Amino acid sequence: MVRKWVTEAGASRMPAAAVQPCVAILSAQAKAPAFVPLAVSPGAPVAPITLELQRRGACIKISWPIEAAEHCASMLRELLR
Repeated sequence: MVRKWVTEAGASRMPAAAVQPCVAILSAQAKAPAFVPLAVSPGAPVAPITLELQRRGACIKISWPIEAAEHCASMLRELLR
């Protein structure tokens, strides 16, 4: 997404200084904890993991059961390699 914004910024001939604040914000957010555990009451309905991937005009929507979250993470690591 950031690459798209940077490309669009270059296409619209925005000065580089206008793009820099976005990069600084993303860098600061990257240092935040990646996972924050949440307390869920027993018996509460749990929504599935939902992913939407877009690339070159194609869109893939995936719904993954929360019970298999580790398998989902494994698939994403392979996909993003």
